[in-house]
Amino acid sequence: MNSGRWTALFRRQTASGWCGNGSRRRTLAAMLRSGAWLILLLAGGSAWADDTVEVAIGYSGPLSGMPELYGRSLADAAQLAVDEANRRNVRFQGKRAVFKLQVQDDKHNPNTAVAVANYFIKSDVVGVIGNTSTTVSLATEGSYEAAMLAHISPASTGRSLTRQGHRSVFRVVGHDGAAVDYLSRYLVENMKVKRIAVIDNGTPFGTGLADSFVTSFGKAGGIVAGRFSVTGRTYDFNAALEQVRAAKPELIFWGGNAEQAAMLTSSVVRLNIGAKVVSSQIGAASLAFLETAGYAAEGTIMLESGLPPERMAGWKRFENAYNKQSSVPINPFTVFAYDAANVLIAAVEQAKSTNRKAVIDSLHALRYQGVTGLISFDASGDVVHPAFTILRAERDKWRVINTSAEK
Repeated sequence: MNSGRWTALFRRQTASGWCGNGSRRRTLAAMLRSGAWLILLLAGGSAWADDTVEVAIGYSGPLSGMPELYGRSLADAAQLAVDEANRRNVRFQGKRAVFKLQVQDDKHNPNTAVAVANYFIKSDVVGVIGNTSTTVSLATEGSYEAAMLAHISPASTGRSLTRQGHRSVFRVVGHDGAAVDYLSRYLVENMKVKRIAVIDNGTPFGTGLADSFVTSFGKAGGIVAGRFSVTGRTYDFNAALEQVRAAKPELIFWGGNAEQAAMLTSSVVRLNIGAKVVSSQIGAASLAFLETAGYAAEGTIMLESGLPPERMAGWKRFENAYNKQSSVPINPFTVFAYDAANVLIAAVEQAKSTNRKAVIDSLHALRYQGVTGLISFDASGDVVHPAFTILRAERDKWRVINTSAEK
């Protein structure tokens, strides 16, 4: 019996005459003075607590520094999923499951993320939402695998993440290999593009993305007119672009971060190279890109993970619920964090257990209809049917020109 039920019972008995004579009043007074009421209350609270089982879920992402808002939005989306699950009154093992999110700041730093992973491994969490970038996820992957602790990334797209032979790793976004395959086919088959130059920013992510595109574009029937590199910190693309000019490509594929993509786009127009920029860097098709590149953005082509929000079943309900709970703006990966948390909750519910190995087994067998689409995983932990959208900058806006759901 919980305290609320105890209070209600006390009021009913008082109204019906439990304290209707002196003897009963003296008995009640004695109980109050002796603390017997507290014993009864605690006993009732214990009985209520025995009817629940706490299910802890970890979240590892950046909650400070430059990427703070990005990480907090993902954490808030995961919290929304947890809160909704608790309102559903999920039961297993004859008890009501009470889900709790344990949030940790990995500072978008591999070393810090490993420390967070070790903390979660030693705790009682059944799984972790995170990490939120490929580099950081790769740093923690081995630790989670050794502990057989499921970790679901809502944002790490590097193909290598799920190529390590680990059973505990999952992601709800499509990997870069699938993204560039889709993009390459569209460029060759729909846009009839034949020659593309490729520039990467020399980072593991950037070169990996460029390598994947070179392979995919060639398989699709296109010609890579030249491969060039800059550093991950530069905004001076002059030397590389002079080499690109000589190659005479129709488009320039960029493998690197979104900030550099905007500056590269501006440099291409300033130097009158005569080719538009295209990239599959998730998150680049943003208002910030349009503002930074200015008029030079016109005609730029970007690929994003997932379908456009208006084409996602349940988007409006998610958006409204999220905005009521969080003041942090939604970013391209926010809804994926929401789905990742819901997938983990569904796996626990399906397994009817908090055993970590049982949760991993459940994830591999799961089919879950999320906001981003139907989620199921292959043997590597990749989502089976990832969705992608291709957009083009037109008149200071991003216009959808194709999605993977279209024939």
